[in-house]
Amino acid sequence: MKNYTAKSRKLKAESQRGGGQSAFRLPLSARTSGARGVTLSEVLVSTLVMSIGVVALATLFPISVLRSIQASQMTNAANLRYNAEAQVRTVPELVNIGKEWQPQTNYNEGDAVIPTFYYRRASRPAVYICTTTGTSGSLEPVWSQAEAGNTNDGGADWQTVTLNRYIIDPLGYMLMGNNSTEFNAGNAAGRFRGSNLTGSKQHFGNLAGDPFRFDINRFPAFGLFQQSDTEINNEFRSASAAVLPDSWTQQVESLDLDTLTTTSINLVGVDFNALSQSVSIPNPDLVPDRIILFDDTGRLSHTASLSGIAASGTGTVCSWNSPVTLTFQPVRAKVESLERRYTYLLSVRRNFGGSTHIDVVVHFRRSYSNEDEQVFSAVFREIDRGPDGEPGEATTDDNGVSGADDSGELGWVDTDDKARNFVIVQYSSTGQKPFFKKGGYICDANNLRWYRIIDSAESGFPAHTIASVTPAGYELDTVATGMDRFVRLTLDRNIIENSPLNSSTLEPIPNNGVLGGAILMRGIVDVFPLKPRAY
Repeated sequence: MKNYTAKSRKLKAESQRGGGQSAFRLPLSARTSGARGVTLSEVLVSTLVMSIGVVALATLFPISVLRSIQASQMTNAANLRYNAEAQVRTVPELVNIGKEWQPQTNYNEGDAVIPTFYYRRASRPAVYICTTTGTSGSLEPVWSQAEAGNTNDGGADWQTVTLNRYIIDPLGYMLMGNNSTEFNAGNAAGRFRGSNLTGSKQHFGNLAGDPFRFDINRFPAFGLFQQSDTEINNEFRSASAAVLPDSWTQQVESLDLDTLTTTSINLVGVDFNALSQSVSIPNPDLVPDRIILFDDTGRLSHTASLSGIAASGTGTVCSWNSPVTLTFQPVRAKVESLERRYTYLLSVRRNFGGSTHIDVVVHFRRSYSNEDEQVFSAVFREIDRGPDGEPGEATTDDNGVSGADDSGELGWVDTDDKARNFVIVQYSSTGQKPFFKKGGYICDANNLRWYRIIDSAESGFPAHTIASVTPAGYELDTVATGMDRFVRLTLDRNIIENSPLNSSTLEPIPNNGVLGGAILMRGIVDVFPLKPRAY
């Protein structure tokens, strides 16, 4: 009875505390399991957090695409660089412009040779041009070291042509400038010095001589010194050597073949007008398109360079020059073009004693336009004279040679002279603006040295002055004639060779109003210096 009474009191008390509700309430987990609402603030905060994450994630996509493109370009550029290096080692006349001299050999006027390796070690960087057709002697002659000097060699005569700096540009040689005859075949040696050139394509920078210290000549591949442009056009290997070999693009494919001969086949149903718009056979690109014939298994094939296409009643007839008798019956044919996506040129610097420095300059979709080789006034200076304006320490005979402040004191230790890691490019507001960007390249056209651009700063309105882009503590460059715009390009390393400077005043030497020379080409993926060696 006592337990019953206590229990009744407890239930009554719980009922009163619950506001008259039943004393038998649901468990807490059951009472709170229903859906709850959210406030507008909670929704906005959630949206904000999510949007931050989405935006951060979205920014990664374009960056990843750009990095993928860059990685692909760098990989292909490296592959092409190794191709070029292998070609140079296999065919050294590619950079020597001529083959080594041979005894008791018949040479024709216009042929180019270089001394044998033993004699090159004591010779100037030169090529020798045959000026009299004849047979060489049994012993190698003593080569003339004088510019335009004559060397008698049995029945042949040779003229000395110095080549310190030059470009090997297989495609650019033919695609730059006009397609007319660019030289006078009556003066063979003059073609190496620009004295009888009527066009611009044989000169890197489209200028002969001024403002260059040397004539920066441009040559085709393999040092082919031909007597006419027509012969050079027929040298397909000159062009194909400079293109990445796996850049073939399919133009058309046909499974309906007819009228097979040793030099042609008919592609039934292929529109001649459409195919003729995309096929090069072979000018002006030098690289002819090719046709590949396959058997029914796909295991056997034959490749031929196209020499022509012609419309037929049922399609297009593709022909090639070298007759071939196939050992299989073709059932499928593809026409492909070698796309000039990745190409190279070689910049060559030869020194006394035969040492050769080569840079492989790889382009992506090079435009082959004169604008890309515009020469801008720019002074490449290794050492600045510092705030005191004198070599070494002003009014002090630092080197003890020829009195105070002579040119030999430039860059003397513990003075205010300092190395330059920038170049100021000058241009006119009424002319072409130079193509420059971070990561691009600038070429010192006097010395054929390439520098990567890591930053830029332009002179701004209203102070278009050279002082506005010159860092404190460096001397001001002389302003070239007619130049009123300036851009400072910071380079990836210190300048290692001067533009032509007066030996006494250390001031740039003007040529036709231009001080030094800078070329900024678009589309350069990378510049690969090869190990210096004697080729």
